Amino acid sequence: CYLPPEGLQMNNTEQGAPSAHFPDQQIRLSAGMSTGDILSRPLLDCLVKIAELYGEHFILIQYMPYCWDLAGLCKRKVSQNLEGGLLGSLAVLHAIIPLLSDSVLMKELDNITCQILCPVIHASTSSINLFSSGSSIRTCLLHKSLDIVSLLGLRIGEEMARTH
Repeated sequence: CYLPPEGLQMNNTEQGAPSAHFPDQQIRLSAGMSTGDILSRPLLDCLVKIAELYGEHFILIQYMPYCWDLAGLCKRKVSQNLEGGLLGSLAVLHAIIPLLSDSVLMKELDNITCQILCPVIHASTSSINLFSSGSSIRTCLLHKSLDIVSLLGLRIGEEMARTH
């Protein structure tokens, strides 16, 4: 869904069509949905339903390690498949954070920030890393990362956000 360059295109109002926004646009910093976001919406809804059915333990055993593994792979040269995978894993992470209870979220907060968000943000802002799709993938990764940071800040509250 997120494979560049088609998955990175932002849907805008150039041809008179209304711009596509996320259903939860109020808690996001990104301007709108990319083509990859629109294409992945049914899949993310399915993954959320599976996580709701099997619970938090399933999220911690299946979804989180997937996100950790992909975030750990972006060292120097990032292929197009890894670019799409990183965007997809950040989309999954944003979708499953609301499903975690406050206690589980607080236990996993360091893992989310240190093992997923920090490597993605570091890779996106580093001049050492080479992305096949250029600057557009860096922008998308940073927008999705900021959406997750914003969601985490809203979930844990102002005081806890200052300490973490």
